[in-house]
Amino acid sequence: SKKYTGEFYIPTGKSVYKFVAIGYTGDSSDVITRNFQVTLDTEMTENDAKALLVKYQEDKLGVAADNAGHIAQDETHIYIYEYLYPMTVEVGVDCYYFAEVSRDITTMEQHRTNKYFGVNIRTGDIYTFNN
Repeated sequence: SKKYTGEFYIPTGKSVYKFVAIGYTGDSSDVITRNFQVTLDTEMTENDAKALLVKYQEDKLGVAADNAGHIAQDETHIYIYEYLYPMTVEVGVDCYYFAEVSRDITTMEQHRTNKYFGVNIRTGDIYTFNN
C-alpha cells in the first residue's frame, strides 16, 4: 500500500482505514483499524451544491440545463458535474468539490475538462479552479 507522510482526504460518510507505523529501523507496528463517520456541519447537501453549480454555469454559459443537470457543450457533447469530495479552500471555508466532465452523447465517452469547482457549504459561493 501507499506510504503516507502527510494529510489525506477522508470522504463524507462511513469509511474504514487500516494503519501501521514503520520505525526508523524498519520495524512495523500491529495493524490498527479505525472506523470514521465524517459529516459536514451544514444543511446543504451535495445535491444542493450541484444544483447551485449547474445554475451558476447556466448563467455563465447562457445555456439551460436538462432535467438531469447536464449542460449542452455543442451538438454532440454535454457537461456533467461530478462530485468528488469535500475540501477546505481556506480556514473556515469548506466546499463540496466538483469536476467538470465532457461527455460525447453519441459514443458516451467522457473525460474531465480540467475545470474544477468548489461550492461553499455555508454560503453557496462558487470557486473555480483550473488544473
